[in-house]
Amino acid sequence: MARLIAFAFVGATVIAATSPWSFAATEKSASRTASFLQKAVEEQQLEIVLARLAIMNAANDEIKAFGARMIQDHQQANQEVRFLAFKEDVHLLMQLNERAIYQKAQLSGLIGTEFDQAYITTMLRDHAEILQEFEQAALTEQENEVRQWAASSLTQLRDHLERAKALASSMGIDPGRDD
Repeated sequence: MARLIAFAFVGATVIAATSPWSFAATEKSASRTASFLQKAVEEQQLEIVLARLAIMNAANDEIKAFGARMIQDHQQANQEVRFLAFKEDVHLLMQLNERAIYQKAQLSGLIGTEFDQAYITTMLRDHAEILQEFEQAALTEQENEVRQWAASSLTQLRDHLERAKALASSMGIDPGRDD
C-alpha cells in the first residue's frame, strides 16, 4: 500500500510539473523577464541618444559632462543587458520605441539653456522611473542572473538620479518636479 501511495505521489508530481498551469507559470516568468530586459535595453538606448544631444546642444558644461558620463555608463549597461538577453534566449528589438522617438524629437529642437532645462527635467523623470523598475526587478525577477544584474545596477542608477538632482538644483529647477 505504501508503495502505491508513493507511486501515486510521484505520478501526480510528474503530471503537475508538465501540466498547462506549470507551463503557463514558467511562460509568464519568461515573459516578465523578456519584458524587463526589453525595457532595460530601450532605456539604455534612450539615455545614450539623449546624452549625445546634451553634448551637442547644451550650454552648460556640467550638462555636457553629465551627458558624456551617461553615454559611457549606459553603453556599458546596454552591453550587459544584451548579453543577459542572449543568455536567456530573449530577442530584443534594437530600435527606439515611440516614447524615445518623441523625447528625442522634443529635445532635438532645443539648444542652450532651454535644452539644459528640458534635458535635466527629462533625466530626473526617466531615472526615477527606471530606478523604480530596477528596484522591482531586483526583488521579484525569477531569473537569478537578471535579478542580480538589476540589483547591481541600482547604485549607478541612484548616482545618475542624484547627479541630475544636483544639476537641477544648481539650475534653479526643483528636483522633485515631474513635468
